Amino acid sequence: MGKATVDVIDIETIRPIFVYGSLMADAVFKKITKIDNPKKLGTGILKGYKRVQVMSAPYPAIFKDDNSEVVGFLYDIPNIQLWDLLDQYESDLYKRITVDVILQQEKGIQSVKADVYLWNANINQLSQLEWDYDDFVKNKLPGWDFEA
Repeated sequence: MGKATVDVIDIETIRPIFVYGSLMADAVFKKITKIDNPKKLGTGILKGYKRVQVMSAPYPAIFKDDNSEVVGFLYDIPNIQLWDLLDQYESDLYKRITVDVILQQEKGIQSVKADVYLWNANINQLSQLEWDYDDFVKNKLPGWDFEA
């Protein structure tokens, strides 16, 4: 598989990444990005998208759905080279786009621009089942041989 496609590249701005699936797990994020102490900005909510299980895979996908929202994390991206690692990991099954995410922090709530990976393959590969992070960490992450 190839790298994830990118809608628009803005080399002037390095936005945070909104993660909603396997990259929410510290072990996965650290291995893929090769960052020992990634800077988690907080919990984010992405409105207008739905997260579901990818069939025959331990990870989810998101797609547009005006009546749904996805909860995940926002991470700081310290350099543009990190996007190459993330694009490789996400593969051409996903497309990186820029979205507005509601960031929840101790100091309050704010809307931030962030990049996220949107499902870019056949919709028939998606289950109608909601993807469950706790189930992923407990039952699928141990023993999953994900590639960096």
